[in-house]
Amino acid sequence: KYPEIINVENDSRVVIVPLGGSTLKHWVQERYLKALGCPEVHIYDNDVKTYQESIDEVNSRGDGSWGTLTFKYEIENYLHPKAIQEAYGFEIDTTKQNVPALFGEKYAQERGWPKCKDNTSKYYLSIVFDQKMTIDYLEEIDTKGEIKGWFEKITEMVK
Repeated sequence: KYPEIINVENDSRVVIVPLGGSTLKHWVQERYLKALGCPEVHIYDNDVKTYQESIDEVNSRGDGSWGTLTFKYEIENYLHPKAIQEAYGFEIDTTKQNVPALFGEKYAQERGWPKCKDNTSKYYLSIVFDQKMTIDYLEEIDTKGEIKGWFEKITEMVK
């Protein structure tokens, strides 16, 4: 649908390193990828106030690196409820805070289990991103085009 935007999964100029939580600051401060000589892109959830400090540090490097916080509370807020429905048979209101906790409660309830931990919920929700989210779902849930903007920025950086 957007041939002008880089396909980050299949372009050898892009390496994706999924990270999270308390390790983010170490990747910024220690610059583990510096030896590659490539600019970095950092996209962090907006649920932790100290992440802004890391984003500011990335953006001030002067090496072409770029970082941003999500507009929404966390990355799971960009999941379409219908995609979750397709994957697991129930919907979650992804406009609320702490989608992983909401999902974990519902997932466990549906199966008669104790509540899932957030890390387990995040794993199950990552499957939704990978297998059920479509460009149409993204456009519907991200009406301001934030995610498209991330990919446009990455495309610009690679050129």
